[in-house]
Amino acid sequence: SAADVPALVPAIGNYDVVSVSTDMFEATKKHELLAIPFFVLAGNLMTKGSIADRLVGVARAAVGAVPGGLGLATIFSCVIFAAISGSSPVTVIAIGSIMFPMLVKEGYPERYSMGVLSTAGSLGIIIPPSVPMIVYAIVVSTPQSPLYPSDLFIAGVLPGLFMAAMLAIYTLYATRGVKVTAP
Repeated sequence: SAADVPALVPAIGNYDVVSVSTDMFEATKKHELLAIPFFVLAGNLMTKGSIADRLVGVARAAVGAVPGGLGLATIFSCVIFAAISGSSPVTVIAIGSIMFPMLVKEGYPERYSMGVLSTAGSLGIIIPPSVPMIVYAIVVSTPQSPLYPSDLFIAGVLPGLFMAAMLAIYTLYATRGVKVTAP
């Protein structure tokens, strides 16, 4: 009978079902969420287009003449592409599909090639603008204590560049025996 059903049905902790559904609806009204599908669209367009190829060409021209230059070009390309697309998976797919065959063809170990692509591609989480940063800012922000994605973007610049620099230093060390071919 209806009298046996409690008035407040606990769903999560001390919240009732109505409060949870209301909060979920309110979370979808955030304007920052509009950036996510546009980042995904931009990443897909860049992957299908020639921007990844051109970015790799620029990176190879800049650092391709030093030992380990193709590895450095991979890192540089991933950092720039991640800063444009805001997505780590899109970066790994776009740059990895171009650079992995090139790295293996140039004599880089397959294990190193996969490692540098997955590591440099995953820098997209830290290097702004980043989709996870936008989502995190939306989830933890409250009216009493707002957290803006721009604050996270500013906080992610130096750590992202530091990690890219450390990866570049490791690349120079790990690839010191690889022959250099002209770009």
